[in-house]
Amino acid sequence: MAAHQLTADQRPTLFTGKNKTMPLLRFSGLMRLVLAIWLLVMTPLALTLGISQLFPARDVISMPIVRAHQVDFALMDISHQFTRTVVHNVEMLSAPQWSPDGTRIAYLGRSPRAGVDIFVTHVYTGTVTNVSDSPGIDYDPAWSPDSNQIAFATRDFGSLDIFRVNADGSDRQRLTHGPDEDFDPIWSPDGRQIVFRSDRNRGVHIFLMDADGGNQRLLSDRVNLKLPQWSPDSTQLLIGHDHDVFLINASTNDELCLTLDNTLLASDPVWSPDGRQIAYIGVRNHTQHDIYIMNVDGSNNRRLTTSGDVNAPLNWSPDGSHLVFQRHPMGERSEHVYILSLTADGQTHSNELLVRNFDQWVMWQP
Repeated sequence: MAAHQLTADQRPTLFTGKNKTMPLLRFSGLMRLVLAIWLLVMTPLALTLGISQLFPARDVISMPIVRAHQVDFALMDISHQFTRTVVHNVEMLSAPQWSPDGTRIAYLGRSPRAGVDIFVTHVYTGTVTNVSDSPGIDYDPAWSPDSNQIAFATRDFGSLDIFRVNADGSDRQRLTHGPDEDFDPIWSPDGRQIVFRSDRNRGVHIFLMDADGGNQRLLSDRVNLKLPQWSPDSTQLLIGHDHDVFLINASTNDELCLTLDNTLLASDPVWSPDGRQIAYIGVRNHTQHDIYIMNVDGSNNRRLTTSGDVNAPLNWSPDGSHLVFQRHPMGERSEHVYILSLTADGQTHSNELLVRNFDQWVMWQP
């Protein structure tokens, strides 16, 4: 039986003569035009809003790569183990802080006047802004929840005071006054209040004030408290102190101790993103350092790791499905970064090595 032969009209459009290929050429040209217009519109928008807002990145953490005070910031996609450098050769002197919108990093860097200023680098454009531009030394940059302002401490008037400034360096305002040392400001998630530490009242205490500096008041009589963390709903503060974990009500100052096991020393607590659980470092026998997790009322306290060599800080992923931490195995010279995957009910799903020989900090991109 002879093979069936296609006529010219029956063959695929791509392989026919001139008249048949014209529609394809017109279509390709139209697609190129649409693509060009899309790039012209979306590229400036991506640079303005941040690529992460247009193309939401999941499971991305940032890691600094330090080379003699010069720092590169790299982003790692933990799903694909893909790392790319987004900021090059930053002269940084302290741990950076992501802006809540995930587009910029604030950090302390050396100023042209030999002091220490707060700089902001846009991770997608590379633009660097000296935000504080102080004559002396600045400390403790902290982003407002809307990413528009930064609170910080500085010695412009002799003692440490807390200021706030717009993220572009404009509208600098002094929030605390006096001879005392005020430092470590942290905005509440709703942007209405700032908690800070101060050596007022003989010893370092926790104070609270409105975001404009008003209504400053003592939050706890406990002395030498570590830096607290706001609950996601801005109603409570989480503090690790004297081997226990406490909650302090931001309105009433009432305290609740969550860890009542005398055989377990607790430290470095962190809220889960949904505010329903608290992870912390628990130490047994003064040697076994592991990750524990509990509900916000202290119930259902359980251990997540068993290696006994976990170091703080603990870092929740924005969706609460992972914890990143560091381990220093016995006999090894450096720490390694691990990632703990959690199930929906807070149980350990997997515990995997992420980066070897890395003793710097890691942070999730918001």
